[in-house]
Amino acid sequence: FFSAGLSCAMCGIFAYLNSGLPKSRRELVKILLTGIKSLEYRGCDSAGIAVDDDGLKEGVAMLYRQVGSVAALENHLQQELSKTLNLDRQLMNHCGLAHTRWATHGAPSRVNTHPQSSSPENEFIVVHNGIITNQAALHQFLVSKGFSFASETDTEVIPKLCQYLYDKSKGTVSFPQLIEEVAWQLDGPFGIVCKSSYFPNELVAAKSGSPLIVGMKQGIAGGSESFLASDAAALAQFSGSCTHLEDGDIVHIKAGGIHIYAAGDPEGTISPSRHVTSPHGGGQLTFATALLMKAGSELGTPRHSSTRFKRNRNQLSEAQRETTPLDQELDALMKGNHDHFTAKEISDQPESLRNTMRGRINFSDNTVKLGGIDMHKRAISRARRICIFAVGSAYNAALAVRNTLEELVDVPISIDLASDYPERRPPICRDVVCLFANFSGENPYVLATLEYCRKKGALCIGVTNKVGSTLSMNTDCGIYLHAGHELGRGSTKAYTCEIVALLMFALVCSEDNLAVAHRRMAIIDALRQLPNNVRKTLDTSAIMKALAAEFRHRSNFLCMARGNQTATCLEGAYKLKQVAMVHSEGIHLGELKHGPLALVDEEMPVLLICTKEDRGGDESDELYPKVKSSLQQVLARSGRPIVIANTATDEDDETFSQVHRMITVPSTLDCLQTVVNIVPLQLLAYHLAVERGIDPDVVANTDDVLSFAA
Repeated sequence: FFSAGLSCAMCGIFAYLNSGLPKSRRELVKILLTGIKSLEYRGCDSAGIAVDDDGLKEGVAMLYRQVGSVAALENHLQQELSKTLNLDRQLMNHCGLAHTRWATHGAPSRVNTHPQSSSPENEFIVVHNGIITNQAALHQFLVSKGFSFASETDTEVIPKLCQYLYDKSKGTVSFPQLIEEVAWQLDGPFGIVCKSSYFPNELVAAKSGSPLIVGMKQGIAGGSESFLASDAAALAQFSGSCTHLEDGDIVHIKAGGIHIYAAGDPEGTISPSRHVTSPHGGGQLTFATALLMKAGSELGTPRHSSTRFKRNRNQLSEAQRETTPLDQELDALMKGNHDHFTAKEISDQPESLRNTMRGRINFSDNTVKLGGIDMHKRAISRARRICIFAVGSAYNAALAVRNTLEELVDVPISIDLASDYPERRPPICRDVVCLFANFSGENPYVLATLEYCRKKGALCIGVTNKVGSTLSMNTDCGIYLHAGHELGRGSTKAYTCEIVALLMFALVCSEDNLAVAHRRMAIIDALRQLPNNVRKTLDTSAIMKALAAEFRHRSNFLCMARGNQTATCLEGAYKLKQVAMVHSEGIHLGELKHGPLALVDEEMPVLLICTKEDRGGDESDELYPKVKSSLQQVLARSGRPIVIANTATDEDDETFSQVHRMITVPSTLDCLQTVVNIVPLQLLAYHLAVERGIDPDVVANTDDVLSFAA
């Protein structure tokens, strides 16, 4: 249903199983490390792997964990592996786990790092993303049964619960049955992958609200390699295709192949949202172990919540899931000629914008088509209000388009932070269209708001950059951004692509409105020129680099603007915080005299956007004189503003001769000037991070996919 012209922690999961394919342990460790290196951009304060030991019993794992980056883990392994394992030993069958952690329960430490185990003997090993909200109750129950805990993590209850239920079943339960019962007892969003010495050379995973993706590659002589990851980035260099698991899925990987079971809903009220096909075949896996059911009942039923694992207490049915090509190629994950991914992604924006428009805007006849939206146009046209929900940069992008949306669609537009909306629980009527913007499609606040609005019967539209994300699979229709993979700390190209996507949405919804026909044509024509205008704006990089060197020791920045550019100054301030880790504040110039002006002096860096807005006709920019008046107030307080102007700005005006620095960008239509104007601020944030000795690609306390506890 998405336009195809088009969970929940910051941790990363990667699992690898080779079956009938000889690999040295050195190769196996390298594959695991390569997998989690691809996930490190999401945040990493500790990392670990689990590999089988050299003992006589097959499938007994050894854990290697280290605080810090994946590189720190790699250094630790170079020192420790050869002491305990034969790295040259060839293994025909082996399964290993790897994980990058961003702490939510317990400080970064080796004991809190994943994988987590059931006991020092490592009978069950688990890696986990998400939050177990009933962790305290499970912890108390397991302690009462004689289990002791080594870590402060919520994850540790999972392997210990595996051990408890396995013991109660007297070893008669299969691995998928066991994990299904464990998952049923967990409350909260999670994705888990488990290996066990009781089930050597097998992996089982369960998904409920946190993404998991499976991939497979056939080897020679019938051997195969199977992969599990929380992000397609980890699979890009190993597997040419992948399968996205759905909530309630159990995946079982062993020598016989990959089997996906849909546990279903206990009340039988949730039906599959799509038809899928798979080469895995059919069949059912039936519970025949009453002892396991009895053991599970001792724990009681978890409290009912939207994040509870869906299951059928009678059977697991093997499901069919589509196998699709990975949504990015390996070369898209490389830095190219750039020192950092952030720099590459900023420079990628002209091409990313073309990709967002490709196949959707026909510039020869000035038409716009969004396949995912078309079948719902009548419902959208009857809406009395459009509500947009987002967080972070996606929220700022929605603000940048709000005025134009209201102008073209001619209904009130409200924009709310998804992190706040479910807590307020305001009324949502069936004649309201709800649009959810989230680059990853996995932010738990956005997904919680989506669920709330779906229950109210609203038409739900998704805007996301991630094909196969939870957001894309649970909305009625939507738009994929096609911005390409982002590995930098802060979103850059997805932000500008969202602005274009929302403008295309407005163009589609207003195509029958003759009153705005001229305005629509002006926007389409400006979109044609937009990639080239952004390319020209990238030439400001040298100026922004010089400014970054000048201000690298400043600890505060003010960003100021008015009108559509308010969103630009908010996003610019957000990027300075997110990428350069410096305090910054975005200020609407109408509020300048209500406090912010007191902060202005000769030491305070002030970034002021003063671009002359073009509406595509004879209409003058009524905000431009007001912005110039605010600029004069800043100058009167001995401020030394850095002004972002465009080629339509009156640069000969005496006011501009007094500014500290003038950055000139190409002039374009008012609703697209926001896309051009943000580029210098992105570049400043990047160069300032480098000048301050901060890696702009490594997450520091911020990400698009957060835990509910964040």
